[in-house]
Amino acid sequence: MTGNAKRKGRAASLLKDVISSFIMLEVTPEAMVTVMRIEVSDNLRFAKVFISVFPERKEKEIINLLKKHKKRLKNFMKIKTKLRFLPDVVFEIDKRWKLEQNISELLNKK
Repeated sequence: MTGNAKRKGRAASLLKDVISSFIMLEVTPEAMVTVMRIEVSDNLRFAKVFISVFPERKEKEIINLLKKHKKRLKNFMKIKTKLRFLPDVVFEIDKRWKLEQNISELLNKK
């Protein structure tokens, strides 16, 4: 693993913990929200946060809520991390998890 890959991995892990805490402590949504994974750009300026939401019918509502609290998230990240540059965060529903779940169900039917 190269130095840059290690740095991205550490940054993604740190951001996952901090963003999960933010969602739990600051946003308190009316649904169960889990940060599944984070993809960080090579220069650490952008982070794509993949979440799962239960119940699924609240996915759009939660994404909109998180977008609304983006500035508070940035301030929370500034306090909780020592990153030189705070990445611009984008939230998306993790469709990979749903796909894996569907494949697992199909395999179990056989």
